[in-house]
Amino acid sequence: MPDNGCSVERLHFVQHLMDVEQFDDALEALEDLVLPALKEPNMARHHSDLVGFHAVILAYCGRFDDAERRIRTLEPYEASMEPAELAQISHQRQIIADLRAGYDPN
Repeated sequence: MPDNGCSVERLHFVQHLMDVEQFDDALEALEDLVLPALKEPNMARHHSDLVGFHAVILAYCGRFDDAERRIRTLEPYEASMEPAELAQISHQRQIIADLRAGYDPN
């Protein structure tokens, strides 16, 4: 994940919100505080990590179609990814599918 201390702190904050099941707040924090940093040149190598994390948070918010659309944006890059990155994406896809399968809005 990002090397920048500020970005790491922000990611820890987002993860904390996920841990306490404040999924909508985690999504807002990620989109407002972390994802804009993807435009910075030193953040390019973290693109797949952050996109996958974003997709999983969307799924936790019950936005499954958005989550699947977001994770699919990584498909054009998969041919050049390392095995560990591919495994991470596969795991994130499984989380999204599991959340969709067990989703209970009540």
